[in-house]
Amino acid sequence: MKKIILFFVMAVMAWAAPGVTFPETVVMEGHTLQKNGSGTREKFWIDLYRAALYLPAKTHDASRIIRADEPQLLRLVIVSSFISEKTMRKGIEEGFEKATDKETAPLQKRIDRFVAAFASGIQKGDRYDLFYRPGSGVEVKKNGEIITTIPGKDFKEALLAIWLGDKPAQKSLKEDLLGY
Repeated sequence: MKKIILFFVMAVMAWAAPGVTFPETVVMEGHTLQKNGSGTREKFWIDLYRAALYLPAKTHDASRIIRADEPQLLRLVIVSSFISEKTMRKGIEEGFEKATDKETAPLQKRIDRFVAAFASGIQKGDRYDLFYRPGSGVEVKKNGEIITTIPGKDFKEALLAIWLGDKPAQKSLKEDLLGY
C-alpha cells in the first residue's frame, strides 16, 4: 500500500509544472497594473493552475475589486496535464453557478462564449489572460493571442466572483489573490 501511495505522489509531482512566477507589474493597453496577489488552484492535492490578479492599485477588498469599473487582469497558467477542455468547462460552469447563486440565465450566452474560448485544447504551460477593459468587456487571450471579447461589466463581476466571491472556487486561492 505504501508503494502505491508513493507512486501516486511521485506521479502527481511529475505532472505538476515547476514554479510559475508572475511579474510584479504588467502593462495592458497603456495601463500599468500591480500584482495584487497570486496563488495555486488545487484539487485533491494536485496543482491545476497558477493565477495572478493585477489591478491599478493593490487592495484586500474583494467586493471592491469585483465591482470596480477599471482595468483588471486575471492571469491563469496551466500547470497540470489533468486540465482538459472538459474539466475546464465543468469548472467554469460550476464557478458561475456558485458566483451567481445559480442565477446564470442573464449571462448564459456570454458564459457559453467564455467556455468556447477554451475549446482549442488546453496544454500544460498555456497562459490565459482575462483582461477587463471598461466599456468593452473581458478580453480572453491564450498564449498572447486574442480569442474573444465578452461584453459587460456584469459578466466581469460574475467571472471574478468565481475566485473572489462569497463562495470562491478555493478559499486559500482567494486569500492569495487578495494578497493575504
